[in-house]
Amino acid sequence: MDKEAEVVKAASQLSAAVESNNVENLSACDLRVFIDCCRNSTSVPFGILQKASKDLLLLISGHSLSNDNKIVGATAYSSIMAYILQDPSTLFEHYLHLLRQDEEEEKEDYKIYLCHVILQMNNSYWTNQCELTQIMLHEIFKIVHNLCCHLKSTSFFAFKVFYSLLCKIHTIFPNGTGVSTESFKIMLNIVMSNWENPLGGVRQQNSLILCQLLLFDDKIWNSALPESVGCDQEKAKFRHQRLLELIFTHLSWTMKTKYFILAVVLPKTDILEVLKDHKEDIIPGLMLSLSVPHLVPAGTDLYRAILGELSHTEWCHYFLAPLSHILINPGVSLENENVFNYWMLPTIKKVPSALDDLLEVTSVNIYSFISLLRIKRKEGFPGSSWEEMNKCKIKFALEDYSDKIRSQAFSLICISSKASISPNVEEYNLVQQYLRQNINSDSTVLRQSLLNSFTTFIIRLRDMLLHLLKNKNTESPSKTICFEFLDWLHSFLLFNLETKCNYQRKYTSLELYMIVLMYFGEPVRRKEQSYSRKSNKSSLSLRSEDNAFSWSYKFESLSSQKVLLDCLFDGDNDVRLSAGTILTTHFKIPQSFAEEFEHFFNKGLSLCSSSIFYNAESGARIVQVLVILASNCSSETIKKIVYNGNALFFSALLSSAEEQFTLLKEDLLKAASQGSFLYGTLQTLTLLLMDPESPEFMLLDANQLERLLHLMEENTQFFLSVLSSKSDPKSEYAPSFGEMGMAIAAVVESSSLKDKEVSVEMGDDTSADLQLTPAQQLVLSCIWLNLKESSVLCSKLVSKPLSVRDTERCVTVVVSVLRLCRHKGAIESAGLALYHITKYITSSPITELQALPSQLMEWCLTSLVGNTATTVSRRSAGLAILVHRLITGDSRHTKPLLHNCVARLLEIATDSHVVEGELLVDLPQSQALHFLRALVQEASLREHMAQYMLKVSLVALSNLSSHIWTIRNAALQLIGAIVPKLVGQKPHQEEGRGNHHLAFEELYFHAKPLVKVMLNEFFEAGQSNSMNVHSKLMPLLTLVTNLVAGVQSIIVEDVLEIVQMFRNNFILLFKSNIFNVRKLSAKAHSMFLTSSELVPIINERVQQILAFLHDEVSCNWSENELHGYLLNLTYLVQRFNDEKSGICLLEMQGERVKLLLNTLYKSVLRGQHSYFVKSL
Repeated sequence: MDKEAEVVKAASQLSAAVESNNVENLSACDLRVFIDCCRNSTSVPFGILQKASKDLLLLISGHSLSNDNKIVGATAYSSIMAYILQDPSTLFEHYLHLLRQDEEEEKEDYKIYLCHVILQMNNSYWTNQCELTQIMLHEIFKIVHNLCCHLKSTSFFAFKVFYSLLCKIHTIFPNGTGVSTESFKIMLNIVMSNWENPLGGVRQQNSLILCQLLLFDDKIWNSALPESVGCDQEKAKFRHQRLLELIFTHLSWTMKTKYFILAVVLPKTDILEVLKDHKEDIIPGLMLSLSVPHLVPAGTDLYRAILGELSHTEWCHYFLAPLSHILINPGVSLENENVFNYWMLPTIKKVPSALDDLLEVTSVNIYSFISLLRIKRKEGFPGSSWEEMNKCKIKFALEDYSDKIRSQAFSLICISSKASISPNVEEYNLVQQYLRQNINSDSTVLRQSLLNSFTTFIIRLRDMLLHLLKNKNTESPSKTICFEFLDWLHSFLLFNLETKCNYQRKYTSLELYMIVLMYFGEPVRRKEQSYSRKSNKSSLSLRSEDNAFSWSYKFESLSSQKVLLDCLFDGDNDVRLSAGTILTTHFKIPQSFAEEFEHFFNKGLSLCSSSIFYNAESGARIVQVLVILASNCSSETIKKIVYNGNALFFSALLSSAEEQFTLLKEDLLKAASQGSFLYGTLQTLTLLLMDPESPEFMLLDANQLERLLHLMEENTQFFLSVLSSKSDPKSEYAPSFGEMGMAIAAVVESSSLKDKEVSVEMGDDTSADLQLTPAQQLVLSCIWLNLKESSVLCSKLVSKPLSVRDTERCVTVVVSVLRLCRHKGAIESAGLALYHITKYITSSPITELQALPSQLMEWCLTSLVGNTATTVSRRSAGLAILVHRLITGDSRHTKPLLHNCVARLLEIATDSHVVEGELLVDLPQSQALHFLRALVQEASLREHMAQYMLKVSLVALSNLSSHIWTIRNAALQLIGAIVPKLVGQKPHQEEGRGNHHLAFEELYFHAKPLVKVMLNEFFEAGQSNSMNVHSKLMPLLTLVTNLVAGVQSIIVEDVLEIVQMFRNNFILLFKSNIFNVRKLSAKAHSMFLTSSELVPIINERVQQILAFLHDEVSCNWSENELHGYLLNLTYLVQRFNDEKSGICLLEMQGERVKLLLNTLYKSVLRGQHSYFVKSL
């Protein structure tokens, strides 16, 4: 095909896709055709290119294409326009016309992609259009600013364009004259208000943007920033001194923003000069970051920025003493761990001699000493050999009470600078000792650390043996010691697996067994992707005849195989899974094992029919493993045991499942108690058909598939009908618990075993508090487990792949469980199944399949507001899971289900219409708020939900005043989910410096309407002391107490004005009759101050309280108001104490604050005041 025909074809495809609104299938390659065409000046009729340009503009205006493809589309559009218009001036005017067009807010996002391609244009276009350059840059900045203020899907890309814009400005105007002071202030406002933007990647872009802003001359910076007290700009010692003084003085070290800004600014100035002047600010602040979990990454970024400019002498001067202080603290503190997890490796890489400096510190704690030795040994520094180390301390650490210390000591023993270095006898003995003493540990962290270190040790043994083999040193004593250790290890692990021991011992032993085989064994079917941990191409097969070591390889012996087969009968799924993986990966069944094999196989089939769920699951796993082993075996005897003349074992299993289901329909109780429980058989079918390791993976013909689908449909329909037999037959929702109880009792009564005592062995998790008889427990267990497995099997079948009709049948099975069942285990399994189904079908190219989730969502939301509302007993729990799983399972990058659903839910939640009598049902408004809460809380949707947080917050606040309790309750729960998302999750619930606080300007920048609503609520509440009005403030006060005044409240006037209005309103609430309102408003006021304002306000507050106590004020304060002022003073002092370390301005005024408090203390105790006042 020639170039012209290729372009014509691409234009035709583009036009068809745009007209049919089916642009998802367009690839970047389809769009690059136009770019290549224009760059190569391919002869194409202008009419075709003009039509393509219009289609491309429509394409990037839509919401169905990924950002990457939109960029390609915009580039293609730019190429076509440059090819058609030719003249640079005409081209610029055309772009200006597009950028200035007024569009609806939702349709303006495409302009950011045009901005991107405009900025990528050759500099000759810009320099030749001097008159239009400033106008174009201004228009681009307006679009960038607008998008940066919002949290849309295109906002992150807007920050990238912002960076490109600044680069272009510096290219065109090297001296920075192209930017006015006002524009620079707006740019600075964008940067300072987005350090904790919820959209991924924005902070990194923010750092790059700030780097570009720092290239502007200090004059423009000084014009945008207020003067700092004591800072003489004419005698500035380093660049950006005013900005740094502002950051050091006004921002708290408990804010991540301070670390982020300094990490960018310091490398652009004289770091050593800054450290010299602000050592007492920076070093304590960095040390603080190590003790607060959410500050550690930010503090590490700043530390790395400083470290890069330090020599060994300078590092010792600034950091040796404070780090030594941390390392000598007894125990294993959080700071201690964070030093080694985050700081130590970059430190040793930059300043290697720092390791010896720290090791020479006297009284260093055992954890730090072992961790330093570990680094020394791993890096291969002088003195790191085993013989040169302090073995007494290592042995002491190996038996310490702390899991962390023992783990570090074991890691130290296992590691070496070169994997081929042979361990000596003492190291082997210590490894054995550690395994014996810690294999029973129930600590997941310690177990994982043990496995990681043991893996390192096994790799070390393997490489050492390979090194000896390569050098033909087969008589080395190292070989003998190594094989003696492996002999011991084999005996030790087998003993653990043979005896009746706890879960921890057995599971850890199996994991250790698997590690040995991973690096010393030869897989039955080598698969590179299964062994990605290390290069297993060099794994050492000790069974091969040409192996010079000729060691008796016990790990793959027949006796080991029997022990591992016994592990398949364990009650824990992790143990069964590990044992099964080892068997199917590394073992083959010999002819001599036929008799035992048949015994195991028959026992597994028998267990599949057990009424105890873990026995049934154990049976399913045994059958699956043995079928895989039989398929890998050459013995016809073994194969005959499994297949018995059938081509596939699955065929016989399917027939057995059908027979069991028939018996269950005839008499559920009798069949379930006499070996036709069905659940285990269904799970065996799932494992055999859906596990890629299985020899019968997806080997279904059309007839078998139809039988299986029919069985799933009949199975689900039957068990759901049993549960709902006593409820309204016209109901579209699940029966109540009472109705289900009656239905189960009726099943037992109608059974032929009703007059006989049914002895049923149930699992340990039976719900005795439900007061069910053994027969009723058996029936309930049979029903929900089969519903669960039917959902799982249907979700697996969908990926076969199936026809559209068969896929719809699978979806119907899963959705029916969510609609008509209330059992928690059943609907959670169905929800997970729906998630997997949705994930598959939304990634399918088949349009009919992609439409299924949308149809389901539409049905669900329609039923929410229709005449099918459910009772207040919350029978619609399955619907909430259905909506949640549909959205989280949507694999499309644009998440269309989420956007459609949120828009509908917001519409429903804002509907104030309530029909008389609807108080007896779950109102659509309350259900919509509950659904929104689930979406807000979902971590995987955080970035997608960010653009809706403002609207959702406003809806939640408006519903707090509803006269209907269910709506108020739902709104309150929604706000409880919103607050952590807006201000960040707290690492713990304790108050103090550990709490994460968001800078106020970050919320104000992105959610001005929400801030105005809150301000209005506080103002109205401050004008009255009504209990009803004040009680509604609690959610809002909870939100504002997690905010803190940032640097923008000093720089930007409108932010300062809003912050001051909040402060004034908080003061009015000090007199509230509600204790928690006084408490939270007092705390909020203390947070809406910058660090530099704390001492003046403390002084002011003390003087006000003293004036009241001495009757020097005319106003008549109440005891509540006095209590509120004292609470505020308490929080002010608490914050002062938290922040004074690292801010010299506060540190110098410590004595003054103490004097003020002592004066107040004496005055309060002399008066006749309440307990609450005196206690403060």
